[in-house]
Order: sequence, then C-alpha cells, then structure tokens
Amino acid sequence: MKKAFLLFWVTMLSILACGIAIYYLPATEAVTPSNSHPERTAATPAEFDAPPTLSMLTSSEWVFPDRAKIGSIEIGGLSEDQALTALQAAYPNATLSLTNPNLLAPIELSMHQLGYQHDFSQALLDARDLADKQIPVRLAINSSFDQQLLNQTFAEIEQAIAISPTVGYDRERSAFVLTPGLTLDRTALLAEISQTLQLSQTLLIPTQVVTNNLQASPEQLTAALAEREAEWEGVFGISVYDIKNEQWYDYRGDTVFSGMSVLKIPILVQSFISREEFTDDQYAMIDLMIGDSDNEASNDLLAMIGDGDGLEGAKILDQTLTDILGLEYTTLAAPFESIDYLSLVQGVEVPKRGQEGAQPYTNADPYVRSSPREMAQVVWAIVECSQGHGVLLDMEDTLLNVERCNEILAILSRNRDTNKIVAGVPEGSFVAHKSGWVDDARADAGYVRDPNGDEYIVSMWIWQDTDFIETPVSDPLLADISRIIYTARHPQIR
Repeated sequence: MKKAFLLFWVTMLSILACGIAIYYLPATEAVTPSNSHPERTAATPAEFDAPPTLSMLTSSEWVFPDRAKIGSIEIGGLSEDQALTALQAAYPNATLSLTNPNLLAPIELSMHQLGYQHDFSQALLDARDLADKQIPVRLAINSSFDQQLLNQTFAEIEQAIAISPTVGYDRERSAFVLTPGLTLDRTALLAEISQTLQLSQTLLIPTQVVTNNLQASPEQLTAALAEREAEWEGVFGISVYDIKNEQWYDYRGDTVFSGMSVLKIPILVQSFISREEFTDDQYAMIDLMIGDSDNEASNDLLAMIGDGDGLEGAKILDQTLTDILGLEYTTLAAPFESIDYLSLVQGVEVPKRGQEGAQPYTNADPYVRSSPREMAQVVWAIVECSQGHGVLLDMEDTLLNVERCNEILAILSRNRDTNKIVAGVPEGSFVAHKSGWVDDARADAGYVRDPNGDEYIVSMWIWQDTDFIETPVSDPLLADISRIIYTARHPQIR
C-alpha cells in the first residue's frame, strides 16, 4: 500500500516538472536542410511599417537610393566614395579652345588657369541629408572661380582680341565714317564657359562693339575739307562753334566773301531790336525775307528800322554789327540792289570796302560782305540770347529777351531752303538758318540741334572764280560740307 502511494506522488511530481519546463524554457528552432527556406514568422505592424533608417546601417553598407542624381550624374546604388569617383570622372579639368576672327591662333584655356573648382564634398553631404529624410535627391553642383585668376586670364584674352575704334573720311560718301572697335564681353564669355565646362570643345569668344563716342579730330576735318575743296577748284570758308564744349573750329574762317542774303540774319535781329512788336504786314515781310529770301521785303524792313529811310536803316544795322557784336568785316552798306540807284540817281556816295580779311581773296562785294566766323558769331549771339545771356541782352535799353530771341530762331527755322545745311544733317534736326547766293558764291549759316540734342553753329561759304555757279553743282557741294561737319561730330558707323 505504501509503495503504491509513493509511486503515485513520484509520478505526479514528474508531470509537474515537465509542465514547468515546457512553460518557462524558450522554444528552439528546428534545424532545416541547407536547400530549404526558413519559415517566416509573422511581423508585428510596427515591424512592417518602419524600414531600417540610414543611421541603423554602417557607413560601409550605406548607398544612395535609386534615382538619386547630382548634376547630370546618376548616383543611385553608389556609396559615397563611389559617387565621388563618378563625379570626378564626369567633371574633369576641361580644356577649352577659344577662337575669334582677330586671333592668329586659338587660345587653349585650362580651368586651372581660372581657379575653377567643383564642390563635390558639399554636394554629397547635401545628398545624404536628403536621403536620410527620404526626400528625392536632385542636386546641382556648386562651382566657383578664383576671381583674381579669372580677371588676370580675361585681361590677357581681352588684350589679344581688342581693336580700337577709328574714324576716317570716306570720300565716296563725303562723310566721316566710324569703324567700331571690339572688346571682350566678359560676362558672356564667363556664361559660355560655365555652361560647357564638362566638355572639351571650341568656343567663339564673345565680343562687344566699341565706339567710345569717337569724333574726327580737327586735323582730320581740315584734311577732309581740303580734299573736297580741291575737287571743287574754288575756295571754302567754314566756321563751326561747338556749344557744349565752347570750342571754335575755322577753315578759312576769316576769309571775306560777298554777304549775299545771309546778311538777312542780322536784318532780322535788328528788326527785333528796333520794334517791340510788329504789325501783320511787318510779320509778312519778315516771313518773305527769311522764307523766300525776298530782297524787296528786306529793304522794307531796313526802312522800318530807319523810320522810313532804308539807307539809314542799313547804317543803324552796321553800327550794331560793329559796336555791339564787335564784327570787323561784316557790312550792309545800303539796301539790296540799291547802289546804282543811290549813286547814279540820288547822287549818294555809298562807302565801299577794299580787299580785307585773310587770304585767299574771293572778289567779295565791297558793299555787302561778311566772313564765315563773323556770321557764325551773329547766329551764336541769337542762340545765347535765347538761353538767357549774351551781348544782345546786355545792350542798353534792349527790346530783346529770351522769348523774342527764341522767336527769331523759330522764324529762321521756316527757311524753305533745305538743300544745304539741312541736307547734311539727320532728319528731324532743328535748323534755324539763312542761305544766300550771288553769281560766283554761295553760303548758308545757322544753328543746328540734332534729334539727340547736340547743338552747334555752322557757317559755310564757297566761292569760285567763274561767271556763274550752277545750283545743281553748288547745292550738293554745300550739302557735302554740312555732312562732313556733322559726321565729324557723329561719324556714320560702318
């Protein structure tokens, strides 16, 4: 009985021990054959949704994610060291061949000469940072030049290709022509180099046109006028005043010529000095004198100036020319075409001038004459007055003022002769002038303001030892002179 009881409890204790062992000891995996697959245990939701991060991998295991790109290089699946090697191979130290028509041979340019560097290290750091944040990797490469080396190299290239602009006289055009120069366009060249550094190729050096606002020198202008004068086989007299720079230029400016109808400019001025206002008839005479160069209207205005006496009016005008404007050669001794009547009919002896002024002499009219320089001075006096200063405003008890002097210029601009000064300047220029002619001489004098605001006075006269100068010859010649003068200031770009 006791044996049976002991056997029962031994059996129960054994069963209890086996249960405890089964409950507390970990289960062991069954060994599987080498060609079989281990059974996959079920993953918890957390294990399934959270893939390993880069920080969970060692650097030797880490690679860039698929489709990662720096510059034009795909680096997906590459380690950082492999990506660096790929970038260095794709962006070598390029050598560019620079060409330009002005170079005898191309310039071979290494990027080392410009101190050019790619910042691959920063690009890779930025790419890894994006990958860690699971942001698609698409990065450009930051590159830089050594500014000092860049400036030095570009200066050498500029020196090799630079061409200075030049101004020369074109005989066929009767004009000064500007041949533009060239200089390196540094901005454009840097842009082209930056776009093609990964390639070894030939680039055309970009250039810029250079004009430097060049003008013909006084010596060039003199040579051009002398050449055109020699073709004419006569005498030129020219005076130009540059208003902005306050500079005079003369080509036989003190040679005396017959005054012609150019003397109607001072008649107009004296009319405004003599009268504070005009009647409609007097304005009509002024328009006829300037617009149509009517001699009878001019003589009527001289009579107005002289209070009914044309000869007295001429004397008053001469006094203004001498005493106020300080002119030496300019004179209108009597009304136009009146000398024979005054001397033969009225027995009036009109004083006449002898040979005067600078050579060469031009057989100038002894009663009506001037020089290019003195007539330019008359025009300049009007322009000065229109700007609020000058001798015409300094006169005692003057009736002139800025508004009236501007009115004088406006009247002169209505001159209908457009074949001389006007023909040689750009369309749209303001030209206040008066031209004139006699058998052996032609002239035009006035104020020019071109569309860009450039202002100057020009007085140009021609004479030839002949019985009569044909207008189809003289007008184109004077237009050529006007063009030569204007293009000396503003050369035509070739």
